[in-house]
Amino acid sequence: MPSVTSASPTDATADWDELAAGLPGVGPYQTRRWGSVVADAFGGTFRVLRVTDPTPRYVPILEGGQLGGDGFCCGHLGYGGVFDADGAPLSRADQIRTIAVVERALGRPCRRLVTGPGTAAEPAPGADVRETRLVPLTARANQRLPSYRSRARRAVAKGVRAALTAAPLAAGELDRAAELIWQTQARVGAAYRTPRPLIASLADDGQDFGWLLGCRQGAELVAVSGFIRFAGQAVYLFNGWRQDAAAVAPNYLLMHEALSRFGDLGDHRMDLGYSHRQSLEEFKRTWSGTSAQFVAVDAPTAPRG
Repeated sequence: MPSVTSASPTDATADWDELAAGLPGVGPYQTRRWGSVVADAFGGTFRVLRVTDPTPRYVPILEGGQLGGDGFCCGHLGYGGVFDADGAPLSRADQIRTIAVVERALGRPCRRLVTGPGTAAEPAPGADVRETRLVPLTARANQRLPSYRSRARRAVAKGVRAALTAAPLAAGELDRAAELIWQTQARVGAAYRTPRPLIASLADDGQDFGWLLGCRQGAELVAVSGFIRFAGQAVYLFNGWRQDAAAVAPNYLLMHEALSRFGDLGDHRMDLGYSHRQSLEEFKRTWSGTSAQFVAVDAPTAPRG
């Protein structure tokens, strides 16, 4: 049996999203569509490389730009990881071994690996074990509210009583949506500000892969949330909201709208993502679901002391 350490990668980018739709563990973050959006916003090139050992393993990467620097990252805004064509889950060690093959072939270092929540998240030197929240979706409208925790149910009811409405972002609302997102990211100490081209790409997607949902009080936009969808899975990207509207809980009505819409579309899971603040983590827990761990590793192939 050939060793993965001697295999030569080939490019599989062109057909990746078609292949990925049936590959266990692959979600919206690893798609060519999302990689291309991120590359357009932050620079660099999204590629998927195939390494055979003896069945193919697929490695989605972002080369160069602000995120890849002088090398590449496997996991940029969201998860990356290495995927076996037969669907077998790969350990972190197996993934890092395959990443090393890609490094040698490209002559460039891997600056960061972020596994998906299906990878065993055992502690190790240099590995940051993180947690996300996975919420099951249903097409049965009468099962949604009862599945939430009481805090979320009360907050959704509060938004309804305040006559808030939630729907896809309307034409002409993009500038205000971007302002709300940036203001919120500044308040909560986010590591970066989501570039306007990335926000605009979700608004321009026609509610297919990318979604921007807005919450309004009368005609005024008071909150906005971004999502991406692929192969029955949805991902919560970011949120922006007017601070003085917190009393009417617009973010709860927005999330209820998203869980409802994507359930109606046949999606089966929403990934709410990692939370760097306790308040955000508590918000995500109110939608029930289960916690799942993933791993972020800087310079994954570097020797560890």
